[in-house]
Amino acid sequence: MTAFLAGMTMLLFTAFSNASLGAKTPEDEILAKGFSAFMDGNNKAARSYFEEAVRINPKNKAAQNGLEKVKIRLKKLESEERVKNKKLASAKCKEGLGFLKSNDVIGAIDSFHDALDAVPGYGQAERNLKSLRKKTGKVLKSKTFNPSEYAFSLGVLAYLDKDWAKAYRLWSQRKMIEPDNVVMASAAARAENHFKLMMFSEKEEFFRRSARELYQEGYYQKAKESWREVLGIIPGDIEGIEGLASAEKEILRIEGKGRNEEFNALLEQALDDLANQKWADSKAKFIQLSLLDPDFKTANEYITHINNKLSEKQFVPAIAGGRDSWKEAPAPIENAVASVPDEKGNFVERRKRLESLIKRDPANIKAQQELDKIVKEQDDESEKVYKDGLIAYSQGNRDLAIIKWKQVLLINPEHQKAQKALQKARAEQERTATPEGSSQ
Repeated sequence: MTAFLAGMTMLLFTAFSNASLGAKTPEDEILAKGFSAFMDGNNKAARSYFEEAVRINPKNKAAQNGLEKVKIRLKKLESEERVKNKKLASAKCKEGLGFLKSNDVIGAIDSFHDALDAVPGYGQAERNLKSLRKKTGKVLKSKTFNPSEYAFSLGVLAYLDKDWAKAYRLWSQRKMIEPDNVVMASAAARAENHFKLMMFSEKEEFFRRSARELYQEGYYQKAKESWREVLGIIPGDIEGIEGLASAEKEILRIEGKGRNEEFNALLEQALDDLANQKWADSKAKFIQLSLLDPDFKTANEYITHINNKLSEKQFVPAIAGGRDSWKEAPAPIENAVASVPDEKGNFVERRKRLESLIKRDPANIKAQQELDKIVKEQDDESEKVYKDGLIAYSQGNRDLAIIKWKQVLLINPEHQKAQKALQKARAEQERTATPEGSSQ
């Protein structure tokens, strides 16, 4: 490792020495960015810079060596990622089997689907899903017809196929007939949530693609409108903010209202602060921009958006009924719904979008910084709510603890301590729900 860093230091020294001695080449600036990205751990960005430097000058030894080093690092990281994904798939299968033991078929299917998302073709997950499909088919072919079981089983088959709309329609229709059927209601809610996330993602991706294509074709006003749609779905989206600003800049250029360098530099700083959630700093700069150019209407929209962010209350896990509510009889867990505020519950989607953006644009340092920030926030918030669950559990309020640990998994589905705690609490709940002496 020491030799490796020493080699990179020498490459850096050589590159910057050449530039300082007046031997600056067209690829020097790109090469410097590549070394900087490499040292910061932004490997994909570094690879892009080195590849561009080699394209400009195939004989540039520093760029060639840098490219070779970053490829070795990426290969190692990919190998580590494969190991990590296999562990995740194994954990998800174990979780799914735990759900099956507690008769939570839908939770089990979700876990096995997650395992396949982590490792496509993962054998254990595929076998379990195949087994569930086979058992469900037997229920449907049973000579003893039970309308409730039949409707639920039809929905399970649709859910196995990820046909969320069909599953939701089947279960919600049956729920109208059986309003007290908690299992049916829970299944319908899960299918509806999957369907909404799918539609949400497809809508956002449609406007994002449209905005890019319209901008490339020179339809800047239409591109601006599409970026507004993206930001309406994901406020604060980095690519959306930058795309909106670029489209508006082109519109003003065409109208003969281009801005000077001072204005453009200030706009870049304001957007950087916005992307890094430095709300007060960004707001001050947008106010200054609106004073410099009253025609820059978007500044007021950004200011409104920032004011909304500044006025938001911090999410603090709360116990219904006040500080001493743990002393009261908790509501039955079947009637309790675990939920979190939108800004705390969409970490997974925000991470996926940023990871997707970085794949499309490895040199986007802002996106990488935002991703790192979101990962830390997700870890901190999930740990905070997990501890709330531990406190509730230690005070004898198991039902509240279950709600808290469900919240943890909404915030961070990979929180293994919450998964184990939830499984344990559910098992205890199931045992205590069975009257002593009754036949199992």
